[in-house]
Amino acid sequence: MERTDAFTKETRRMLEEEILKFPVEKMQDPNGGFYGHMAEAEKADGSAPLEVVLNARILWTYAAGYRVLKKKEHLMTATRTKDFFVEHFLDHKYGGVFWSLNPDGTRLDTGKRFRAMGAAIYGLSEYVLATGDESVLSYAVNLFETTEKEGFDPEKGLYRDMKARDWGQAEPQLKEETFCTHLNILEGYTNLYKVWNDERLRSRIIALLTIMTDKVLAGSCEEDGHGCRNIVEASWQMLKAAFAVRDIYVINKVRPVVGGLLSGTSAGDCGSKLCEKAEKVVADLWAWKYLNDAQAADRALACWDTLKDTSLEGKCGNGIFRLGRMCVEVIDMF
Repeated sequence: MERTDAFTKETRRMLEEEILKFPVEKMQDPNGGFYGHMAEAEKADGSAPLEVVLNARILWTYAAGYRVLKKKEHLMTATRTKDFFVEHFLDHKYGGVFWSLNPDGTRLDTGKRFRAMGAAIYGLSEYVLATGDESVLSYAVNLFETTEKEGFDPEKGLYRDMKARDWGQAEPQLKEETFCTHLNILEGYTNLYKVWNDERLRSRIIALLTIMTDKVLAGSCEEDGHGCRNIVEASWQMLKAAFAVRDIYVINKVRPVVGGLLSGTSAGDCGSKLCEKAEKVVADLWAWKYLNDAQAADRALACWDTLKDTSLEGKCGNGIFRLGRMCVEVIDMF
């Protein structure tokens, strides 16, 4: 692949000089956590709720940033974020995580959404990977156990979307099994497997890949309302999970499915939004490396060229997370 050194240097610079600075300077709540919205004049909206998925992703970003850059300030932010997350977002009575908090850290929406459980596992396990802190591993493992106990519906062979705080039926009930829920659980489990080499976890990753290929993916763009960005993300997340469990049967099953997902998107179109472009870069890199798609590397670089001078001003936390994750994926790959 041409431009590998320049590509890595450019993504490293963006991660260190822009992405890891922006949330601390613009979104950080002095009481802990990170605001979910920006008000006018690029100032954080202090009245906005603190959202569990966003805070889990910011935890992942700073933990991963420390892992690849080894800068003390990133570890300090990751640890501060982890401490707030464990104290306020984890439900220490019933298990699981709260969906959102008030700006003062008190509970707002105490419902349990399993996509949030996956995001929490993702962030906490990355902190363990970056620091080796075994005490944090127990929180991630407990969330895995709770997700399996409360989230999986053996009759349907799918994961539920949500329950009430005490694990009763949530009212009003959202769509029970969504594409996004399964994708977030898969990414959380795959990351957890890096630090917890447990056979049951491995078997659930394999089961999730089967659920994704055989049940969830059909019609997901239209039915789930999340757009094809998540289809692109699913392509590389599924490849990553398949190679993580090192099962040749699973790898051979996932490869053609992923190829079909990517062929259903416009090969030369990396989208108009920051998060769409970031996911397309990663997906094309994985297709280049693991699907033997020689043209995918050129597509990834072309898409990156539209991203590398992007200003983060006015961008949402989700977009910043996805761009940061793209940078980490590039650094890890090369």
